[in-house]
Amino acid sequence: MSDRQRILVVTGSRAFEADDRSRAWARRAMLGAFHLVGPSIVVHGGAPGWDLYAEHLATWLGLPRIVFALGPRQLIAEPRIHLPGGAFRAVKDGKRYGYSAPLPRNEAMMRWAADQLATGHHVDVVAARAPWSSTGGTLDAVKHARAFELPTRELEVPSEAWPAGSDEGT
Repeated sequence: MSDRQRILVVTGSRAFEADDRSRAWARRAMLGAFHLVGPSIVVHGGAPGWDLYAEHLATWLGLPRIVFALGPRQLIAEPRIHLPGGAFRAVKDGKRYGYSAPLPRNEAMMRWAADQLATGHHVDVVAARAPWSSTGGTLDAVKHARAFELPTRELEVPSEAWPAGSDEGT
């Protein structure tokens, strides 16, 4: 990255695939995040749900993405830059941001974002929580974002967008 970039880091639940109501809310919220930040680069963890919505929108807009995806056997992975047109390459100093599982990936992703902020880039983290999901990954990512003092916006799915049969507190 040569010029000052506007980096949007997204983190959110995989539970947005639960039904049409939650998917529709997540897609609208993702559009809002893109509109608010106006990113030149999108960063995500490569998981289904919220991350996938960011991937699709960034691809459609022709934006580069930095993906902190997990491999099939969760060996030590490093983030990769996915360029418009389908090419990809390693992230500079990628070994510094290595990870082997979802929660360490959250810390690595936020450490990378903090390093970008420290070098003068604009960074925004947008986290979308699905209250009916009990995995805790989004809350873990937010904890790391705050520990690195990254500007963070938390979005919570309103109850009318929860999947049928979901109860508060589950």
